[in-house]
Amino acid sequence: MDDEMAEETAAAGGEEQYTGPKAPSVKDKPSAQSAERSRARAKKSTGSHEGRISNALRIIAELLEYDNAYLPVFLRLEAELKLAEERRAALERAKSLLIHRH
Repeated sequence: MDDEMAEETAAAGGEEQYTGPKAPSVKDKPSAQSAERSRARAKKSTGSHEGRISNALRIIAELLEYDNAYLPVFLRLEAELKLAEERRAALERAKSLLIHRH
């Protein structure tokens, strides 16, 4: 422990004080209204897999404003959405081949 830190520790009554980044205060966290809007958007979803993923992405994007810890979830959802879109497109291409065959 360097001299400056030792002085701070002594001034604090011998206990080390945490001086890292502060946790967001209650006013910095998403409001109840924001959470309600997110739930309302989720209810308006088409019910499709892609729609649910898109809604989840929007919710996680809101959370990312307050905490970067949600970034891996956001990236995973983006990958899931891309995969779902690719699968849907492939199924549509396959169906179009069947329609033209009949």
